[in-house]
Amino acid sequence: DNFSYQLIDSNGALSEEKLAVVSVTGVNESITGSASNDTLNGTVYADTINGLTGDDTLFGDIGDDLFVFSIGDGADIITDFLAGEGSDDRIDLTAFGFAPEHDVLAMVSQVGADAIVNLGGGDQITLIGVNTDYLHVDDFLL
Repeated sequence: DNFSYQLIDSNGALSEEKLAVVSVTGVNESITGSASNDTLNGTVYADTINGLTGDDTLFGDIGDDLFVFSIGDGADIITDFLAGEGSDDRIDLTAFGFAPEHDVLAMVSQVGADAIVNLGGGDQITLIGVNTDYLHVDDFLL
């Protein structure tokens, strides 16, 4: 479903926004968002989810999911990331050009119950309910 809405502030300035909510039901889906602030819902299968730009909310479900991020994607949220060595889910940061020996875990901080991956330039990933102690280098593709 797609939604458009307009906001008019007290000075009469108009702002238009679009919101997309995407849910799929097939096997091993590739789910891609838009330049808007999207909510993308995966399946119980192994999904590849890429929100693109905008501040997106991503839900992979119980499959072995790959969440793809690029420079300029904004501040995204993953609601169900399964962290840890040998875990099912992974975060693909290959578009950032990090060297294989890059200490990706040094970019992660704990904020309340969530882990925040700060990629610089306004790009960040919030991992809801994930403790940084459980994150492992194999959670990330560099």
